[in-house]
Amino acid sequence: MSVAKAYRLKASPWSSHGRILRYLEGRPRTARILDVGTADGYLGRALRDAGFTHIVGLEQDAVLAAGARGRSVYAEVIECDLDQPATWPPAAPFDVIICADVLEHVRDPWSALRELVNRLTAQGRVVISMPNSGHWWVRLNVLCGRFPLEARGLFDRTHLHFFTWAGLRDLVSGAGLSVEHCWVTPIPFTSLGDGSAANRLARGGEAVYRGLALAWKRLFAYQFVLVARRHAGVAQR
Repeated sequence: MSVAKAYRLKASPWSSHGRILRYLEGRPRTARILDVGTADGYLGRALRDAGFTHIVGLEQDAVLAAGARGRSVYAEVIECDLDQPATWPPAAPFDVIICADVLEHVRDPWSALRELVNRLTAQGRVVISMPNSGHWWVRLNVLCGRFPLEARGLFDRTHLHFFTWAGLRDLVSGAGLSVEHCWVTPIPFTSLGDGSAANRLARGGEAVYRGLALAWKRLFAYQFVLVARRHAGVAQR
């Protein structure tokens, strides 16, 4: 399984990456962070720029892992099969584990997330971003008898699983986690435009669409971003 190379950092503050980085503003800069599915390290670069000093990457694709190491922002980039969590090397517990747009690419995200929870400190948090497969665009395509395969987005051809809000909650709960915070993102119009006029229009479109997503997340949220912690009474292994 190779995480799609087409993805890059989404700069909008309302994007999944923007929301993750804003949440982490309140964490100590010495927090141990595990970036799962690092790709070439674009999120790690943003974390380092935000002042975090101990970031570890977990990546399967050898070429992407090499690219992440080349950014010199990670304490370590561990190259391993994300689809076989039982084979992952041991690691010290992490204060924050980030799964940004990665679990839907894994064959068994349930087992992967449970293994990640085993690598969490007692007061640690898991941060997950996930596309919303209950989005109106997905529903409309399925209603019309279509399921397009695209380079990225809701119909990314490398997605192996498609989660609605209910499915994502079940995934998190099954790993022994409780949702602490949840945010929604609008369609990332700003990532599509180049010129200043187009960007202004895109920002306006994102603002309007964000209102719809906040009002009816199951239908209009483009992505869900959530923070989860261990269920009360669940001990660290």
